[in-house]
Amino acid sequence: MRVLKWCLSKIGVGLSIILAKFCPLCFPAIAGLLSSLGLGFLLKAAALHWLLIMFLLLSVFSLFWSYLKQHRRYTAILIGVPSAFFLYGSKYIFMNASLFYLGATGLVVATFLNLLLRKIGRASCRERV
Repeated sequence: MRVLKWCLSKIGVGLSIILAKFCPLCFPAIAGLLSSLGLGFLLKAAALHWLLIMFLLLSVFSLFWSYLKQHRRYTAILIGVPSAFFLYGSKYIFMNASLFYLGATGLVVATFLNLLLRKIGRASCRERV
């Protein structure tokens, strides 16, 4: 279960960034990967739109879960939630590459900050005992 919790945020962030920046150069790689997994039907733009939403929600949910269950510090959420909105907005609302990179960087920073906060939280729990 611990490994699953650890992997959720990494999977969500990674797949959100890949799906958000669905560019012509990435299309053959993503098409090959999805087709080999039997998921070639997901290559339609409408399906990718919902996949992006799903993975962004997974990323934000995993940050919130870590906040509730492990470290009780909201810094990673304050970075992660706006970054998810920037990532979505850059692809479907504003069509802005700078906003995309800001959102992607923010989600990566929030993920690493979340890992750091979890590590600090565990160390402080050991000191109290």
